[in-house]
Amino acid sequence: MNVVDDAKSLGASMVQFIGGEPTMHPQFPAILRHAVHTGIEVEVYTNLVHVTDEVWELLTAPKVSLAFSYYSKDAMQHNAVTMRNSHSATRRNAAKAVSLRIPIRAGVIDTGAGQVDGAKEDLRTLGITKIGVDRIRAVGRGGGNDVSELCGRCGQGVAAVSPDGAGWQCADQLARRNHGRSRDGRCRRVDPSTSPWGPTLTSRRAHRTCPPLWTP
Repeated sequence: MNVVDDAKSLGASMVQFIGGEPTMHPQFPAILRHAVHTGIEVEVYTNLVHVTDEVWELLTAPKVSLAFSYYSKDAMQHNAVTMRNSHSATRRNAAKAVSLRIPIRAGVIDTGAGQVDGAKEDLRTLGITKIGVDRIRAVGRGGGNDVSELCGRCGQGVAAVSPDGAGWQCADQLARRNHGRSRDGRCRRVDPSTSPWGPTLTSRRAHRTCPPLWTP
């Protein structure tokens, strides 16, 4: 919660909760409620499988939105990527979000199986119009540690902070060594001794830490 407060005080325009799966965190409703009450824009990137009534209520608050990844209109193809029977729950809750008028966007991930167009059309039938397309990248949870797969804009108005205070210049770097660690859980105070870039990165973070901020 300190990270959210500090992100707002440093001028961040948005915080995004990712994972793993943020809705599975036992304190997620309290964390989300706190973020909503700060008045900062909030996006929850979720698989839309485990959404409680309490979380649904918070998602309908002003300045809160949803995002999720979608792999295929075919349940077997989608579930093969997520490694669980998530397809039906994801579709059902995506449709519920639309019915509740919660702003929602979907990212269709091209797995190379020719499923992109079908996935986009399926999402449109659910009422989702904000749809992006990307591919699986050989970095982070996509597998591997190939820095050439990064977009090249890491650290430009973006930061990722893990629950233990470790920081990265973007969420896609989470599989790589972190760029510093907060000793007190505050976004504005990073321990330079734990950063391979030392004081330079710490100074930059002190002035341009979080807008927008991704945090699990």
